[in-house]
Amino acid sequence: MDDEMRNNFLQLFRGGPQTREIVYTFHEKNENTRVFLKGEQGIQYYEKIMGIAKEAGAPLDEVRERFIPLLDQERFDAYAKSKVDKMLKSGAFEKSLEKTIESLKAQTEEKRRRHEEAIAFIEKEKSKRSWLERLFHKF
Repeated sequence: MDDEMRNNFLQLFRGGPQTREIVYTFHEKNENTRVFLKGEQGIQYYEKIMGIAKEAGAPLDEVRERFIPLLDQERFDAYAKSKVDKMLKSGAFEKSLEKTIESLKAQTEEKRRRHEEAIAFIEKEKSKRSWLERLFHKF
C-alpha cells in the first residue's frame, strides 16, 4: 500500500459511517481486492488496514466485522492463534488482568468511601432533625 492510498483510507476512516462504507464497499465489491485478501498477503494487509483505522479513530469492532469475512478463514485463525500465543507468552495478558483488578479495587474503595460519606451525612441530618424536633416540642 503506497502513501497516497494509505492517506486516502485514513481520511475515509476518519469520516462518519457513510465515508467508511466507501472503504468497505471497495474491498467487498472489487474482485481483485477480494482475491488479494484471501491470498498470502491478506493478513498483512488486514493488519495495515486495522492500523490505519485505529490511527483514524474508527470503530475497530465495525472494521473487524467488515474485514474478517473477506479473509481466508484458515489463515485468519492461524493469525489469531499466533497473536493470542504471543500475548500469553509475553505476560501481557497477566499484566492486563492485574491492571484490571487494581482498577476494580480502586473503584470499589471509592464506592465504599462514598457510601460511608453518605451514611455519615444521613446520620448528621437525622441528628439535626432530632435536635430540631426536640426544640420545637419544647415550645
